[in-house]
Amino acid sequence: MYKFRKVIEIIAVNPYVEIPQNTLEKLFIDAKREKGPIPVVGKLNGKKFEANVIKYLSLWRLYLNTPMRKDSDTKVGDKVTIELEFDSKERITPIPPLFQKTLNENIKAKTLLESFLHPEKKKSYAI
Repeated sequence: MYKFRKVIEIIAVNPYVEIPQNTLEKLFIDAKREKGPIPVVGKLNGKKFEANVIKYLSLWRLYLNTPMRKDSDTKVGDKVTIELEFDSKERITPIPPLFQKTLNENIKAKTLLESFLHPEKKKSYAI
């Protein structure tokens, strides 16, 4: 697990911490890639989370969603301790049964939905 301290910043409405270069290089090695998103697990001030490290506007960031910040009692401007590591487990979001039934009954809708999903995202949903 890689550990660092950073101040929570914000871009638009999205709180984040920038990933230090040395941590980023280790994540790239662990993930065996340098393109994102890179799934990670870790702790924000000691509270566990599951997220992705994402490159946006030339910076690799860990976005801190509301549940993560509430659980760790943190806000924009706080200096926080982050521990994280690459998460190699497959992440699949189950499709709600009624939605799956609707897609199965309407092949045109299913095909259209699949055409909108980025190839990396298709692996994340059980369609």
